Amino acid sequence: MTLFLIILSTIFTGLVSFIGLALIVAKVKSINFTSYLLSLAVGSLIGSAILHLLPEAVKDGGSSIFPSIIFGILAFFILEKFLNWHHSREGRCDVHAFTYLNFIGDAVHNFIDGLVIAGAFLISPNLGLTTLLAIIIHEIPHEFGNFAISVHGGLKPLRALWLNSFTAIFCVLGGIFGYFLLSDFEYLKPYLISFTAGGFLYVALSDLIPGLHQTRKGRESLVQVALILTGIFIMWFLPE
Repeated sequence: MTLFLIILSTIFTGLVSFIGLALIVAKVKSINFTSYLLSLAVGSLIGSAILHLLPEAVKDGGSSIFPSIIFGILAFFILEKFLNWHHSREGRCDVHAFTYLNFIGDAVHNFIDGLVIAGAFLISPNLGLTTLLAIIIHEIPHEFGNFAISVHGGLKPLRALWLNSFTAIFCVLGGIFGYFLLSDFEYLKPYLISFTAGGFLYVALSDLIPGLHQTRKGRESLVQVALILTGIFIMWFLPE
């Protein structure tokens, strides 16, 4: 039953990659809309990391889990630094090269998401659902960005969509791999959970929040704060 829930959840997470199709059909170009999604993602990631993942990791692993948080932050930094070259603002890398490197980075990212979902469900169904929700809320703006990068890099929209969707398979593979790995090595669970918490905090504080500062209008800034708090409260009231 747990394996079934993991596979179902990773498939559902992978379907978020089809957000690009909505962009093609609806031609959504609203900066405000993307900003609001980012705000909700920030709150959900911070809330999930601090209110759910870290308490669960500490309960099972004690103070020994804290280095894993640091490793999580560093790992996500390295992944972003060397694979997600679209964050570069110097413009010195070849456009088409970083477009395909972005797909490699997204595949690794999705595989890690699958591992995280597996580890959470192996602890409890409620923690699995909470983690799944945080990942999905984060994936929506992430996939918006991936689709925009692919089209900007010279790919046709439909080709960008299908390549982006292909990387979603790695989320399912990560979930299956995580299930069998963590079923045999249960002592690794709190360290994976705390590693994930570090990654969630890195993404929220390093990637997403700087993008929100591009909005300087008072009303939009208030909406951003309200949505960040909404994401945190959603995580707060979800059962552990």
